[in-house]
Amino acid sequence: MVASTIPTPLVAVTEPKHLGDMTEDDLHALLELELRKALTPLIPQPPVLKGEAVHVFKNQTVPLLSDKRIPMQGYNALYVEVIVYGTAPSGILTVKGNEDGGAVWKTLPTAGAVQTVTGDMTFEVPVGCAFATLELSAIGGAGTAFTVIAQPFVAGLAGTVQALLAAGTATIGNVGRAASTVSPADYTTTDTFANVPGSVLDTLNSQCVSYTVKNTGATNTISYQVLGGNLSDLSDAQVVQVSADLAPAAVGSYSATVAVWRYYAVQAKSKVAASPSTVQVRGIAKG
Repeated sequence: MVASTIPTPLVAVTEPKHLGDMTEDDLHALLELELRKALTPLIPQPPVLKGEAVHVFKNQTVPLLSDKRIPMQGYNALYVEVIVYGTAPSGILTVKGNEDGGAVWKTLPTAGAVQTVTGDMTFEVPVGCAFATLELSAIGGAGTAFTVIAQPFVAGLAGTVQALLAAGTATIGNVGRAASTVSPADYTTTDTFANVPGSVLDTLNSQCVSYTVKNTGATNTISYQVLGGNLSDLSDAQVVQVSADLAPAAVGSYSATVAVWRYYAVQAKSKVAASPSTVQVRGIAKG
């Protein structure tokens, strides 16, 4: 018979400390570790409020069913932003959906799924299917072109938060809303559109964005517009609100329920050459 042998451990085994052998620091460390393990599953994770923005059409001039498939898993609504170019433009945008992202798409049976477009606009549509896309048809007008951006998001978040509070799984203290604001000094207009210094908002951690613009001058009218883009210097910016005029003391505004672009800014200029005025801009991104 061959005698059995017990292999020698390669690494020395350290016996765990008994409670009686632990120092006060050891006990504190053990208690902290056990509390972390017990509480980690109970800490609520922040919900994902919106998905990736998709350029469905870019300067589209002919009718087309887009080949862009927008995943809707985890979301229940679609935000659509439409920018239109041309003279007397018109067209119809239809939101369609299916369950597998394949070739067969059907018009959603929800309110707002079919939109008549005659200018820049935004709209939201409830979506219950796995994938969504858009179809552009009945284009009219001279030189008409459509740029369309769509983004899935979670609608009705306020109700969800209220339900969490009622269930006791969240408190007012841990249901927070990220927010950033801008309140630059009044800007004196020139004869060409220029960014109002200090008006840029970064919406990376926000869901919605809004601005108010006031002509603080006493005599001359100003024009303003709002830009959106994904580069911090806005060199890729698109006009998300077309030019509008403000008489002295008048106030204009812009808002987007879902901030499709990362960066936004306000531009202003004098309505009449060599007739400057001053502009006050206030903005907030939150959600």
